[in-house]
Amino acid sequence: MSDVSFDEERTLAPVPQIQASQPALTRVVIRWGFAKDEKGAQGVLIGVIIAAVVLAIAVPLMLRQKDKPLPAPVVPLPVQASGL
Repeated sequence: MSDVSFDEERTLAPVPQIQASQPALTRVVIRWGFAKDEKGAQGVLIGVIIAAVVLAIAVPLMLRQKDKPLPAPVVPLPVQASGL
Protein backbone atom coordinates (compact mmCIF):
# COMPACT_ATOMS: atom_id res chain seq x y z
CA MET A 1 0.00 0.00 0.00
CA SER A 2 2.93 2.35 0.35
CA ASP A 3 3.41 2.34 -3.46
CA VAL A 4 0.46 4.70 -4.01
CA SER A 5 1.39 8.17 -5.29
CA PHE A 6 -0.67 11.10 -6.48
CA ASP A 7 0.32 13.57 -9.17
CA GLU A 8 -1.61 16.70 -8.19
CA GLU A 9 0.32 19.01 -10.50
CA ARG A 10 -1.21 17.63 -13.68
CA THR A 11 -4.73 18.66 -14.74
CA LEU A 12 -6.87 17.34 -17.55
CA ALA A 13 -7.87 20.71 -19.01
CA PRO A 14 -6.73 24.26 -18.38
CA VAL A 15 -9.03 25.99 -15.94
CA PRO A 16 -9.62 29.71 -16.51
CA GLN A 17 -8.40 31.90 -13.71
CA ILE A 18 -11.48 33.03 -11.80
CA GLN A 19 -10.94 35.42 -8.95
CA ALA A 20 -13.31 35.52 -6.01
CA SER A 21 -13.47 39.32 -6.27
CA GLN A 22 -15.33 39.10 -9.60
CA PRO A 23 -19.12 39.48 -9.64
CA ALA A 24 -21.08 36.24 -9.70
CA LEU A 25 -22.52 36.67 -13.22
CA THR A 26 -19.07 37.44 -14.60
CA ARG A 27 -17.72 34.24 -13.06
CA VAL A 28 -20.61 32.24 -14.56
CA VAL A 29 -19.97 33.62 -18.06
CA ILE A 30 -16.27 32.76 -17.79
CA ARG A 31 -16.96 29.30 -16.34
CA TRP A 32 -19.40 28.46 -19.15
CA GLY A 33 -16.79 29.48 -21.73
CA PHE A 34 -18.55 32.48 -23.29
CA ALA A 35 -15.59 34.72 -22.38
CA LYS A 36 -11.93 34.29 -21.45
CA ASP A 37 -11.56 37.12 -18.95
CA GLU A 38 -13.53 39.64 -16.91
CA LYS A 39 -13.57 42.29 -19.65
CA GLY A 40 -14.93 39.81 -22.20
CA ALA A 41 -17.54 38.57 -19.75
CA GLN A 42 -18.75 42.11 -19.12
CA GLY A 43 -19.05 42.61 -22.88
CA VAL A 44 -21.15 39.47 -23.16
CA LEU A 45 -23.41 40.61 -20.31
CA ILE A 46 -23.86 44.07 -21.85
CA GLY A 47 -24.85 42.39 -25.13
CA VAL A 48 -27.43 40.28 -23.30
CA ILE A 49 -28.87 43.40 -21.63
CA ILE A 50 -29.13 45.24 -24.95
CA ALA A 51 -30.85 42.24 -26.58
CA ALA A 52 -33.33 42.01 -23.68
CA VAL A 53 -34.21 45.71 -23.93
CA VAL A 54 -34.72 45.50 -27.69
CA LEU A 55 -36.98 42.47 -27.30
CA ALA A 56 -38.92 44.13 -24.47
CA ILE A 57 -39.71 47.04 -26.78
CA ALA A 58 -40.17 45.15 -30.05
CA VAL A 59 -42.43 42.28 -28.94
CA PRO A 60 -45.31 44.44 -27.63
CA LEU A 61 -45.12 46.65 -30.72
CA MET A 62 -45.32 43.64 -33.03
CA LEU A 63 -48.22 42.06 -31.14
CA ARG A 64 -50.48 45.09 -30.98
CA GLN A 65 -53.42 45.23 -33.38
CA LYS A 66 -52.99 47.77 -36.13
CA ASP A 67 -56.62 48.48 -37.07
CA LYS A 68 -59.46 47.40 -34.88
CA PRO A 69 -62.66 46.79 -36.88
CA LEU A 70 -65.59 49.02 -36.04
CA PRO A 71 -68.50 47.31 -34.35
CA ALA A 72 -71.57 46.66 -36.46
CA PRO A 73 -74.16 49.45 -36.18
CA VAL A 74 -77.13 48.67 -33.99
CA VAL A 75 -80.45 49.45 -35.65
CA PRO A 76 -83.37 49.71 -33.20
CA LEU A 77 -86.44 47.77 -34.12
CA PRO A 78 -89.72 49.68 -34.38
CA VAL A 79 -91.91 49.24 -31.32
CA GLN A 80 -95.60 48.59 -31.97
CA ALA A 81 -98.11 49.92 -29.50
CA SER A 82 -100.60 47.34 -28.47
CA GLY A 83 -104.22 48.12 -27.60
CA LEU A 84 -104.13 51.86 -27.80
